Amino acid sequence: MERPRPSPRHAGWRHPPRNCSSRMKITCRVLFGLSTTVAALFLIGGTSALNARPLLDHALPEAGSIVRHAPPEIELAFSEALLPSGSDAVVRKASGGVVSSGKARVIGNKSKMQIPVNSLPPGKYRVEWYATSTDRHQNQGSFSFIVGGIESTARADAPRHRTYARKHRTYAR
Repeated sequence: MERPRPSPRHAGWRHPPRNCSSRMKITCRVLFGLSTTVAALFLIGGTSALNARPLLDHALPEAGSIVRHAPPEIELAFSEALLPSGSDAVVRKASGGVVSSGKARVIGNKSKMQIPVNSLPPGKYRVEWYATSTDRHQNQGSFSFIVGGIESTARADAPRHRTYARKHRTYAR
């Protein structure tokens, strides 16, 4: 018993029927090629919008920065609007203990998050965050900053001054 040939609407149809004219076969092949190309371009071009995740745009204090005085809150700005129920952040000291004084809250146009902190003594701190955008895409990350007085700030700047001083054969201390 011979299997029935799949119809053009069936997923297994790839070529025009054999009893078509050569002109129709060429037209069908060209249309098939064009539809395949358009589908591929749509998939390639559409993936950036489909895979959009909330990215950390900037933070206060900035990642890797040294600040003289502890800020009353840490502010994170993201590339997309966030879902408050799916977004949170904590601030940890170098030993790993949590020093943020409450749950992070989404503010403004919902693309910013604030993390309240109590008075932070001098030291290194790490901000760990996770964010869920309004279209349910998720992302997470972390960054560090240092809180210190004038002494620690001067110490952080010292290597830069020594490099400059060595170039000019004088030493600044």
